[in-house]
Amino acid sequence: MMTEKPLTPSPLSTARQRIGLIGAGRMGTGIGISLLRHGIELHVKANKDRIGADRLIGTGACEQASIAELARHVDAVVLSLPSSQAKPQYPYRFWPPPRKSYMPQLPRAKVN
Repeated sequence: MMTEKPLTPSPLSTARQRIGLIGAGRMGTGIGISLLRHGIELHVKANKDRIGADRLIGTGACEQASIAELARHVDAVVLSLPSSQAKPQYPYRFWPPPRKSYMPQLPRAKVN
């Protein structure tokens, strides 16, 4: 009869994940609540509208004063921004997105 060895968890699974959240609007607040429910250490950067950030802070998230401070405390950052107009304040490799369409242009049909 073969005895099974108990599984030893990897260091990654035992370490508490630290995630930052920028954009605590409707969608970002939902993402943050889900992360907190899964035991993630959540850090948020509040915006002018503090409703979502206050809700997350009330349920266990940590607030950071700046994006740079948030980045120092976390392993990954989730962006939940309202539109492509809300771009980050640093140069981005593909920002702004190219406007040229890569789809081939089909000839227009003639209408008689």
